[in-house]
Amino acid sequence: MTTDSITLFPHYHKISAQLTGLPVEVVHKILSDIQLSKLLALLCVCQNAYLDECVSSHLELRQLFPMPDLLDIKRRFTIYLRLLQFQPQHRRTIRIRLLDTDAQLLLQKSACTEDIRSDITVVTTGTLYDYAPLLPIYQEYHNEHKTGILIPHLHSWRFATTQELEYIFNALTTADNGIRRLQSEQLLNLAALVRDKHHMLRSAHDPSQEPRSDSHRLHLVAQYEHFASAVLKPWYKPPNFLFAGSLFPLIPYDRYLNLFDKTLYRWPESKHQYPPYLQTVLDGMQYSQHQGPAFTDFNVTKRDIFRAPFDVNCPWPKKEFEWLEAFIAICEYMCKMQEKWYRTSNREETVADFWRKHIELK
Repeated sequence: MTTDSITLFPHYHKISAQLTGLPVEVVHKILSDIQLSKLLALLCVCQNAYLDECVSSHLELRQLFPMPDLLDIKRRFTIYLRLLQFQPQHRRTIRIRLLDTDAQLLLQKSACTEDIRSDITVVTTGTLYDYAPLLPIYQEYHNEHKTGILIPHLHSWRFATTQELEYIFNALTTADNGIRRLQSEQLLNLAALVRDKHHMLRSAHDPSQEPRSDSHRLHLVAQYEHFASAVLKPWYKPPNFLFAGSLFPLIPYDRYLNLFDKTLYRWPESKHQYPPYLQTVLDGMQYSQHQGPAFTDFNVTKRDIFRAPFDVNCPWPKKEFEWLEAFIAICEYMCKMQEKWYRTSNREETVADFWRKHIELK
């Protein structure tokens, strides 16, 4: 859900311009033969005041869309169209049965303005209710970003007025738009990490500890960048392995975790003053009372920010990125430490030497 404008039916703008150049009586004849769903779409997409006047002066149409009811119905139908454009291409068909005819036939069925308003509202609210599983995530987004928007509990939704319908719609779309932007930023961040730190990181679902080829790295970067662009489309659902799983997509290779563990054991904080981001790393690791850090669970937080059902695609908490970036930074610090690792009668090795023996420094 991303835009205030309606991008459906772009060819309607050309039709609107052509009708504007015709006399009212000619426009009346054309409007008589237009299906009501297409007529309302034309009015909402183009927002042409001249066409509104033609509808209001049309013999049959003015009975169904008198002023100011026409303006109110347009507002409701605009919400419906905006929801429609958030669907995949094959589902962008107007499905309001009462509007599948022209004005004359509808009047013969004794339909009235309230029937049209009611049908549009029922179909629109039904689509809004489809987003019910996401309401906790959306409200959390509003709380985190202090938008001042409070989404009423689902059982409290009331759509007696157009303002109530617009409020719920705007609350959901604002959050969805923001969450998708955040997901896109996170995917670009993942792409940058793979591009710059691929020697330290592997995909969480790839158990191999072997360094990956440049072609594999470039493929993964391109994949993340593709997803970052795609997720901005309101109908797109990211693959589950990106946001819906229990593992953060990138984790360090075991050799870096082991070297970190050994270095901290040889040079604990009591013997060496580390940068402050070491604490970020330690706070994000599981501890064993006797064995020190235990590298068995690399998912630093479990949806600390967005507490969502397991299968809902929500952004990762910031702490996930903060921990990974802190771990990379502390490894890069440790691999340059000049403190002694061991000394013999004829040879001395520093911490940096020890790291150099076991990894390919970048």
